[in-house]
Amino acid sequence: MFIRIILALFLFLISATASAVGNMKVYSCDDCDFDRAKFLASFHPPRYDCIGKPPGFPPRGSYSNPYNEYPSCDPVTENVIFANPLTRIAYKFKVTVTPDDLGDIESIIVNSISLSYNDTILLNKFYDIDEEFRSAMAQDVVIIENSNSPQYSYSSVYRPNSNSSDSCDNHPISFFKNRGRERIYDRMTADISAKVGDSDWNDYYEDTDFTGGGLNLSRDGFGFNVSFVHNTVGAFAHYVVGDHNNTLDFEVSYGGVVEINGSKSLRLSYKLNKGSSRIDGITVGNLFADTTQDLTPSGTAVSNCLLEYLEENSETISSVPFGGGDPDSGSGDGIGDGDDGGNNINLCTKTVKATVCNSQSGQCTTTIFRFVRPCN
Repeated sequence: MFIRIILALFLFLISATASAVGNMKVYSCDDCDFDRAKFLASFHPPRYDCIGKPPGFPPRGSYSNPYNEYPSCDPVTENVIFANPLTRIAYKFKVTVTPDDLGDIESIIVNSISLSYNDTILLNKFYDIDEEFRSAMAQDVVIIENSNSPQYSYSSVYRPNSNSSDSCDNHPISFFKNRGRERIYDRMTADISAKVGDSDWNDYYEDTDFTGGGLNLSRDGFGFNVSFVHNTVGAFAHYVVGDHNNTLDFEVSYGGVVEINGSKSLRLSYKLNKGSSRIDGITVGNLFADTTQDLTPSGTAVSNCLLEYLEENSETISSVPFGGGDPDSGSGDGIGDGDDGGNNINLCTKTVKATVCNSQSGQCTTTIFRFVRPCN
């Protein structure tokens, strides 16, 4: 883990340095032809620093403003490339943005220009790397875990586990714990790296929301920053425990730093698809949403693993005896554990508040859960 943190910092610093020296912006676009590339280029105008004329202020050079008392808003030009890695064809444009006197965009002009020799060298390297990745991901990566543990079976009422060695480590809810998430990423990364068959694809990975990162390529001081925001053909990996009711689906991308005829360090990035991923048959998007989930016997049957996670990673709002009775006196509904002569376990209906946050965007959802567990 320490090595991954150091590597992440190293890649970040290199990426920041590359951006600082003015690497050219390149957009991977796997459905682009010339017309689409030119259309998209108009949505990526260069930035400009311009303080526009305050409303009502006289124009520059006029009798009332002879000394041009506010800065001019001059046109700004920047080159950009749109590269289709499937056809290995790229389109380069000179994009010129002209601000008006108020500092707003007045016009954007996109002109096609020729690729340079250095452009071609770096583009061919990008195409090769992209082909390696797409070939490895030609078929979805599927990691299958067994689900023999009684902890994974569904029940409308909590049942104590008869085997104390049974673990929830493989259950998909473990993804929401740091150690479990690393283990799942490790499994998928090892599988993908083996298919690539290139030692330069290291075992570093990251969470991502697919708005940052990218691929940095350089040669003799000339560089590209490749973004994948316009790609339409995705690559996917699936972590399956037992059947489709316990499946985590990920979109997979890649990035890193490549020096032509030098070092190469590539990483894999994973984004959880909450709409198709399921935990105990419930989609992740619905399980962790700003709503209330009833996991009591009158609601949805789930596994002990999910209940244990919620109990350990939430804030208790209330806990009342299940079916009536006093949890401290031994009265109320209880169930035999099957191992110790039928001793009763006092159960309570618990209401908790669980908050789950996206590590990249910082957005959080808070869900209220109701479920039955042993009284504390």
